[in-house]
Amino acid sequence: MKRFLKFFAIILGMLSSVIAFSLLSERCEEGRAAVVYAESDKIYDQQRMNIFLSNMAESHFDTYDPDNVDVQSMVEYALLWSKINHDDYIERKTEDGTAYETISMTNINIVLDRYFGLKLTDEQLTYGVTNRYGEMYKDGYYYSPASDGESYNCLAIVDSAEYTDEGYYHVYFSIYQLDLDTYYDNGETIADKYYTMDAETAKNTSELEYLSSKEAILKDNTYNGKPTYQAVSYNLNYGNQVTTTEATTIEETTTEIEKGNEKTYSTESQDDDDDEDEGGTDTKKIMIIILIIIISVALITMVVFLVLYLRK
Repeated sequence: MKRFLKFFAIILGMLSSVIAFSLLSERCEEGRAAVVYAESDKIYDQQRMNIFLSNMAESHFDTYDPDNVDVQSMVEYALLWSKINHDDYIERKTEDGTAYETISMTNINIVLDRYFGLKLTDEQLTYGVTNRYGEMYKDGYYYSPASDGESYNCLAIVDSAEYTDEGYYHVYFSIYQLDLDTYYDNGETIADKYYTMDAETAKNTSELEYLSSKEAILKDNTYNGKPTYQAVSYNLNYGNQVTTTEATTIEETTTEIEKGNEKTYSTESQDDDDDEDEGGTDTKKIMIIILIIIISVALITMVVFLVLYLRK
């Protein structure tokens, strides 16, 4: 009988330790770089979100407002994205002694539809392309004077994300610039490890220089059978919280800021219920952690008393 009790004590001790460790690890896992938690407790893949937003950051893309599309900005994004990630979309041409990098309307719309759900018409391109630096649109192609020696060493790191009742992700993120020596040492590319970082890690990484903070509204998307995101809006004034209720859909209103191409994203305000929900969520987490600790201590105490009893 005593041998059985000793065996039972050992098993109980091991089991309690495993349970305590696994439960506490699960709670700690919420703060790791792998995911970002929203108010709804829906899990976001931080690496995937970092990569999606970095596609805009690395090409120095500034603003996307679906209600006021800047054609020149969108076309330039499609060109630069293709130059960095899909060079076969680019055709090099020379006209009147000037070298151009060109991209067809078809490929422009492939890129824009993938990232923004946007397709431009021939009319929009004809009248929306500027000629500030010699750009032009003709015969179904956008022409941009060729340039070399540019560095695409910027990336985005998600600071936090909120999931709205409408099914959008309201994402707050920061733009960083990777040290040029590190960038060149890696073959003029950004190493995968940087895309896995969370906000705290990025802030404490010496080769990353903080540039700015931004926000975006994203939604789920699938591309080539793989889960990804699509931008509903991009860089519309960091810091404004999207507030929602179950019965309200997002009403997108934009206010011009006399500061570059930045705009303000705002929504109708709601009741203060969300503040209470946030507090409730935090309280639940605290209560769960306390409960785990109490159970763990109780199990370990039982094992200790049982062992002491068997030694008598």
